[in-house]
Amino acid sequence: MNDSIAKNQSTPQDSGKKQTTRMRQGKLEDIPKVSAIASAYLGEETLDNAIIERWFNANNEVLKIIECDHNPHTQEKQWHVCGYYILLPLIGSFAELIKKDAIPHEDIPASAIQDYSNPEVSSVFFIDLMAHYPICKGKYCGQVAATRIFYDLAHTLNGFTSHYPHIQEIIAMPMTKESKVMTKRFGFLKDPKFKSHPGWELWTIPTDKLAEQAPNFIKRMASRFESILN
Repeated sequence: MNDSIAKNQSTPQDSGKKQTTRMRQGKLEDIPKVSAIASAYLGEETLDNAIIERWFNANNEVLKIIECDHNPHTQEKQWHVCGYYILLPLIGSFAELIKKDAIPHEDIPASAIQDYSNPEVSSVFFIDLMAHYPICKGKYCGQVAATRIFYDLAHTLNGFTSHYPHIQEIIAMPMTKESKVMTKRFGFLKDPKFKSHPGWELWTIPTDKLAEQAPNFIKRMASRFESILN
């Protein structure tokens, strides 16, 4: 599921300014930056370092990072972590607990997270996606990062049915407006019976249904944002 950095680079141009993005697998040292982005974006601490480290140590493929070479705070050209997404491959029993709101997502133990190839894994839990710092919201730097990370996530989700046929569904609790838009476009359905204390929503989609939706989504993105993705 790893792509080379070179393959994932994009260098769009806007008003004479260039910005390059690249996707890569997350590393342990990225985790403080990830939690800082989440806190800055949501205005509250939702995932602390210890939680992400627990998940990462169980499976170091759960964290995907996007880097941008334009720092909107300093206006300098320097590579930095500008977004991420987290996917947790869960064994069936814990996935059911999440869907019943019987266990908060931050309490998911390391033992529930396995390799994608483990046949006990029936669900993948999409925690959330942060595509940029708040300073980039609604601006070009935000569009570039969001487009690249959405496109990467779409390819990852699209590959589950062919690579891991035992994975039956993707479940999500989108915390941001952008993530909710993305889940709707992929064809996720909201569970009206789900009630969570923080007011979060549960969205799900069977992987066979996702396999029908994702290719068209990828194609539309590739056509609309060709300058960013190529």
